[in-house]
Amino acid sequence: MSNILGFATLLGVLAAVFQLSQVRKQRIREFEDLFVVRYWAIMDRLSVEGLECIPPEDRSVVSCADRAAVISYLRLSEDERHRLGHRLGDEPADQQDDEEDDELGET
Repeated sequence: MSNILGFATLLGVLAAVFQLSQVRKQRIREFEDLFVVRYWAIMDRLSVEGLECIPPEDRSVVSCADRAAVISYLRLSEDERHRLGHRLGDEPADQQDDEEDDELGET
């Protein structure tokens, strides 16, 4: 009888571990989907010229909307890097830069 109870307990623990891993995977997928939605929202804001990489006639003039989209894309990239760094156990790049500045005696 105790063997049956031990086996049932083992099955219960394995089922719980499996369920926890599935929940974690689902949370990661949902979070990744958020990045995809943000990416396409940024791409939708770009002008046709920006999407086709056509430089403006006057190279010093880029539309405000395109500049804002590029800045949003850079922020998205930083957020992704920050998230990926945490997932891989790395420290965020901004902390690494601060440590390098400290080593060089800069503030």
